[in-house]
Amino acid sequence: MNSSQCPVCFGARLKEWGTKNGYPIYQCTECTHVFAGEVKLASNIEDEAEFRRHITNGAADDDQAQYEQLCRGEREGGHVFLTTRMILDDLQRQQCENKEWLDIGCGSGYLLANLQRRGVKPTGIEPGGWGQIAAREKKVQVVHGLLELGTFSKKFDYVSATDVLEHQSDPYVLMKLIRHYLADTGRAYLSFPLADTFRPWLMRARWAMVIPPTHCSFFTRKSFARLAAKVGFRIEKFAQYNSTGFRGWGRLGLRLAAANKIGDALRIGDQGLVAISPLAPRCDVKLPAAADD
Repeated sequence: MNSSQCPVCFGARLKEWGTKNGYPIYQCTECTHVFAGEVKLASNIEDEAEFRRHITNGAADDDQAQYEQLCRGEREGGHVFLTTRMILDDLQRQQCENKEWLDIGCGSGYLLANLQRRGVKPTGIEPGGWGQIAAREKKVQVVHGLLELGTFSKKFDYVSATDVLEHQSDPYVLMKLIRHYLADTGRAYLSFPLADTFRPWLMRARWAMVIPPTHCSFFTRKSFARLAAKVGFRIEKFAQYNSTGFRGWGRLGLRLAAANKIGDALRIGDQGLVAISPLAPRCDVKLPAAADD
C-alpha cells in the first residue's frame, strides 16, 4: 500500500498526525482512519528474527518471553481477560455449542481455551512461535503461520481477530480473508484500538497504542464502518471499553479491574470491540494487488 494513500478508503487527502519510531503518522481527511506510513507488509518478511521484531516491536527476545507477556493480559481486569469476557457474554444469547470457530492471531490461546470449555470447536492461527507454546500449555489447536486463501478448506461459523487489525498495514486484505472464511450465516468479533477517543485526541502520535511498525493501523468508528461495508459486513454491535486503567490508578490503591470500570464510566476507554455479520452470500474473494506490494 502506498503510504500517500489511505489503506481504508484509498483516498489521498491526508493530514500529518505526527511521527513515531521514525514513521510518519497520517490521518485520512475523508474516512478519518489513522495509519503509519512506510510500514513493510509482515507477509514479505522471511527472516524469523526480523519477523518477530516487526510484530512485537522487539518487546520479547524469544517466543517463551512473548507468550509470558501475552499471558499477563489474562489476569482479571487485563486486556485479554476483558475482551474474552465481552465475547463470551455475547455468546450467552447464541447457540454456539459444536460450532466451528477460527481465532486469527490467537496469541496466548486464552480465548481458544475458554471457547473450548463452552463446547465450541475452536482453531487458532498464529504466525509467532508463541502460538505453539499456547497450544501445548492450554491444550488447544493452533496452526502456525499467516492466514491466506488456501490455509483452510472450510468455512467457520465464527471468526475472531482480537488485537490484530492494528498490526495490518493493509487491513483491507485481512477483512477480505475474514469474509472468505466466515459462513454466510456466521458472526465475527474484532477488537482494536479506537482512534476517535479521548487519549488519541489528546496525545496524537504519543498515544501508547501507536507503536509502528508493530501497531500501524488505527480505526475510528467512521473508518471501520467504511471498511466493513466495503467488504460486505453489517455492524451488529460496537462497544468502547477501557483496559489500561488511568494515570495514577495504582497510587490510589485501586485494582486494574476497578480502574477500568471507572474509565468506562468516564468513557475514556480507547479500545473497541465489534460484532459483525455478512450482508449477503459470499462471492469469490479476489485480494487487491496491494497485498503483493
